Amino acid sequence: MIKPKRQEPLWMIILFVNRLKPFIIPLTFIFIINFKSLESIIIYAGSFLILFVLINATVSIFEWRNFTYLVANNNIEISDGRFIAKKRYITLNKIQSVQEDRSLLHRMFGLTSLTITTGTSGDNAAVRLDALIPDDAEELKALLKSEAQTHELETDELTLDSQQTKHHYSMSFKEILLISITSLYFLAFIPLAISGYFRLNNFFNIDDYTDSFVNLVKTSYLLIILLILGAFLISSLIGFIVTFLNYGKYEVVSNEERIFITKGILSTSHFSIPKDRINGIIIKKPFFRRLFGIVEVQIITLGDLFESEESQTDILFPFINLNLATHLVEEILPDYAIEKKMNQLPGKSLILTLIKPSYLLVIITVLTYSVYPEYWFIPIIYLLFILIQRVVEHYNSKYLMTDQFIQMQAGSFSSELSILKKNNVDALSVNESWLQRRFNVSTLSAMTRAKPTHTSFIVHLPKDTAVSTYNWYAESLHKDE
Repeated sequence: MIKPKRQEPLWMIILFVNRLKPFIIPLTFIFIINFKSLESIIIYAGSFLILFVLINATVSIFEWRNFTYLVANNNIEISDGRFIAKKRYITLNKIQSVQEDRSLLHRMFGLTSLTITTGTSGDNAAVRLDALIPDDAEELKALLKSEAQTHELETDELTLDSQQTKHHYSMSFKEILLISITSLYFLAFIPLAISGYFRLNNFFNIDDYTDSFVNLVKTSYLLIILLILGAFLISSLIGFIVTFLNYGKYEVVSNEERIFITKGILSTSHFSIPKDRINGIIIKKPFFRRLFGIVEVQIITLGDLFESEESQTDILFPFINLNLATHLVEEILPDYAIEKKMNQLPGKSLILTLIKPSYLLVIITVLTYSVYPEYWFIPIIYLLFILIQRVVEHYNSKYLMTDQFIQMQAGSFSSELSILKKNNVDALSVNESWLQRRFNVSTLSAMTRAKPTHTSFIVHLPKDTAVSTYNWYAESLHKDE
């Protein structure tokens, strides 16, 4: 008889650390703003920590003892709970993928974690085993695969095995460097340096030294330039290290059924995405990164792949050149064809976009001329910004409807391109306002299932195009019935 297994006892430490994380930032903030009353902070923080440790130690012991797992008879049997254990069963044919993660804490203790995901929602959407030794993890993955084959289930491969696979992409050193620069980490260095100065000044009273240093710097433009350059290099180096730890060894591999992604240096992650559950592609073009021709590629997946917010299985390429992204998407997903030539919205759409009222502009104008008339130029500057932003938004808004795909791009300084298969769209709607009817345009919205539900739309689309797309969608639904 197969006995249920428990996770490693070190799971209790992982539980404790994960529960302590949300309190670190609030406690640090309280420490900073109440630095002068250090003794009282130590008393209160110490009391809180002791109480927190006692409660969580007790709860963690019960959770560890009550949590067991067993794979048998076409099911994963999970028993969990704090003071009252509950059992739940997940059939193997519901499993979509197995994700393996190793945080720094896991690596320190020689452990790994597995997340078994299903195509359902609610309590059975995912099972997370946070503290397994690598041998147990491999044994569990092999057992899941063996059970699936024994019961002739129509499941995909759970691991990257002997199937023919192809390596598509590895993030280069240059890309990691560009991520750190375009993420603007150096802007965070200024407030951190100022905060650090005030904290240090409370300890050592360094105002006199600071004044001398400032006077010295003022005597030479070269010293000012070197100081600014040094601060930029230090902050950029910190940003590069953070980026390298997150995205180092980022690789994308695929076979006929799945896409496999690995990433991370200290905290590693391995997960896969079933190709048959991909409903669409999203290409995001953030404003600053567009200057370098860099985009982020996401996929719209069917159902709830992961409940954990830390899982990022919807991101295929976090940082990649647009032309390379287009080539790789078509290589990995041959069913998807990204057309570069798209239709521009008509000129009447620009008129509608420009005349759309801005309530914030009205509020700023009223407040300025009634309270601060000397700043009369602020509403004018904001009006010019709105006009430029709306003109850019109009020329960024494009569309293309083919027999199989709907392509819609929307946004202003930052834009988003959605490529949706028509037969994967769950809901399509055409809406028009009173003013849109006068200009013979409409708003087309396409909703696809994901987590959360993803809706792509384009505003002021020619009405005949919107209606013909809607009629095609309605006819396809009728044929499916």
